[in-house]
Amino acid sequence: AIDISVTPFTNTLAVKPLNLSVGESKSITVLYIDIVEHNMAIKKQTYTRLEDNVYRFETEDGIFVANIEFDTDMLVKKYDSLFERVYCG
Repeated sequence: AIDISVTPFTNTLAVKPLNLSVGESKSITVLYIDIVEHNMAIKKQTYTRLEDNVYRFETEDGIFVANIEFDTDMLVKKYDSLFERVYCG
């Protein structure tokens, strides 16, 4: 899997194939690309399904934890204070 720092879409790519039940967790290994800092690293991340459409994301070291809300197509609607979908038009 891949995680690109400036987009929540890569969380969809990571979570969708996990097919977790509510209360279930899974750790995955990703190539993390930090666009701002211009570096890449192999990282472990854990996703826990809290509700039908809400997952908790945690870095392996526990420094970063966030809840991510998805829509029915598993696209990110809200990623705590980092991202929120807006509608135009």
